[in-house]
Amino acid sequence: MASPGEDPEALCSSPDVLKTGESLREAWAKPGVKLPPQGKVDVTGVTGEGDKVTVPDTAITLDGRTLRSLALIGSSGDTTSFSLTLDVQKLDGSWYVGNLNLNI
Repeated sequence: MASPGEDPEALCSSPDVLKTGESLREAWAKPGVKLPPQGKVDVTGVTGEGDKVTVPDTAITLDGRTLRSLALIGSSGDTTSFSLTLDVQKLDGSWYVGNLNLNI
């Protein structure tokens, strides 16, 4: 999350954050799965109060497939404990990802 007084838009466009985002995009790219902007992302079933919300991987879909199912493509063994959540915060009418929480 952006620190108090820090501009989230500027933080999100910093070279380090952009590099991390590109690395995640490449790591999660799966054969036959179109990533945005070609693939359509939807978030459903998420409610929260105020300007902070935690979004589970099962609420995010890419062309109808949950982020959880996409993350587990090619995995083996017991995956029941795997989960991914995003902590998002609204600032000046826009939503920003503050934390990506990965539980394995």
